[in-house]
Amino acid sequence: MGLRENIKAKRTELDLTLEQVAQHVGVGRQTIQKYESGIVANIPSDRIEKLAEILQTTPGALMGWVESTAQGSADLSLSPAAIADDGLSRKRHMIEERLRKMDEAGLDFVIAATNVLFDQQSK
Repeated sequence: MGLRENIKAKRTELDLTLEQVAQHVGVGRQTIQKYESGIVANIPSDRIEKLAEILQTTPGALMGWVESTAQGSADLSLSPAAIADDGLSRKRHMIEERLRKMDEAGLDFVIAATNVLFDQQSK
């Protein structure tokens, strides 16, 4: 399922009204309706995060990039084939999701590792 189907499915699963979701996201009822119908497909990332909050899931699961688990969290492990099929934007999103969950030591390690990789590719 895609973003619009996931928004509607999660909203109805949680028995939330368009108004409740709209109020949490900070938009009008009609905007949420447009998201669900696909009229508005380019939803700003801050709104996707707010949607994920109220719909008890993650932005990645809401976008259809990863599958939701029963607890509403997402499995961040995409198969290599799935990543290759969906291109660079999915890879970047997966990395961003993981970076958000890292502590400072983890981020320092990632920076050092990417510097090494960058230097190797630049040669």
